[in-house]
Amino acid sequence: MVRRLVLAVLVVGALALLTISFRSPSSGALHDVQSAGAAGLRPFQVAAERVARPFRDVYGYFSGLAGAKAENEKLKKELRDWRPGDGEPRRRAPRRRPAAACSTSSRGRRIRRTSAPSTRR
Repeated sequence: MVRRLVLAVLVVGALALLTISFRSPSSGALHDVQSAGAAGLRPFQVAAERVARPFRDVYGYFSGLAGAKAENEKLKKELRDWRPGDGEPRRRAPRRRPAAACSTSSRGRRIRRTSAPSTRR
């Protein structure tokens, strides 16, 4: 019975403080008390952050590792799909023409010549 009464008083008190906090202006006695409480609890917040950081880092490491493994498997499958037959490597691509067969335009773009360069002047 006493526990229920204490719980009811705490809930009503919390609702009253929330109502006062939202209705009061941005400065006042309640906000000063709230700021003092936040300043007093700040060291505990910093300590909790420092304790939790290594656990978050470990979680991030393993999460990234799992993502990398999944991406690796996806890329291996994609590579198998591009290869003919039972994983046989493709034939080498034909070699490109040497750079001498290309010239550069005034805008810096490469232009492939279709015939031998003209000797006319």
